[in-house]
Amino acid sequence: MVNFKERLFSIISFLAIVLIITELSLNLVGTRLCETEGCELVAKQVRFGDWVILLLGLLIFLTIFLTHRLSLKYVKKDEIKRKIYNEINNYVIIIALACEGFFSGYQAFRLFMPCYFCLIVFGIIVLLAIVKLLMGNREMLAGFGALIGVFLLFYIVLPVSSPVEVPKEPVTLFYSENCKHCRELMKELEEKHITINHILVDNNPFFLKNVGITQVPVLFLNLQGEKRFIIGKVNIKNYLFPQEVNKETKKKAIKKTKQVKNNSNSSLLDFMQLKSPLNVPEGACDEEKEDCD
Repeated sequence: MVNFKERLFSIISFLAIVLIITELSLNLVGTRLCETEGCELVAKQVRFGDWVILLLGLLIFLTIFLTHRLSLKYVKKDEIKRKIYNEINNYVIIIALACEGFFSGYQAFRLFMPCYFCLIVFGIIVLLAIVKLLMGNREMLAGFGALIGVFLLFYIVLPVSSPVEVPKEPVTLFYSENCKHCRELMKELEEKHITINHILVDNNPFFLKNVGITQVPVLFLNLQGEKRFIIGKVNIKNYLFPQEVNKETKKKAIKKTKQVKNNSNSSLLDFMQLKSPLNVPEGACDEEKEDCD
């Protein structure tokens, strides 16, 4: 006869499978259950994409659910098989707890920002381990020990120093003192009497690096329903002053056309180099360099 604890364990593990499948399905259409900054940062940190972690999570919860059901199937039928499936179930949960120690430690001491979907999965695994402990499986104590140990290792190796702070203002300009384009842009904003929240990139170094941005200036838009990064002086001016930039672009295009006509003897290689795309946005400095002058 299946008791309440065993039924509760089956229900929780099955709901976890449904949760992971739902998140995987949403990923296929370009969205996710959790759309906070923390969830986006975690997704960007995963090699090959966050779907890899989701598949691993699905495999873990499927194994937990199936081994538990098989252990119940062989109750009073085959005690040896029941114990084997129950031990596999315990080992998988212990591994899952150790992995959650890694994920929670990474978010707490590296990203400094929680992923709410990850926290839900964390809560499910902890709950499953507690139910197993109440069922008399003392091996779960080793799992909780692994979780705490891995979490504390992150605290020792990556102590809290400079948390990633997401600017709350709708528009924020990240700049560097060594960036000439930043100085030019800020001077122009001052001349036009435009006040924008600005942050020295050294004062919040992890925010841009966690999303793979190493150039400044960067305009961060924290609008309702929109999170956007605009990199480079030209792109920022194009966003803030679209009419002025269009006039400048037309003037430059006319000037380049005249230059091409005057230099009709230029080689094809020179022409190709003139038209080749730039890897770094126009009007941007590499923040890792001392000076971009």
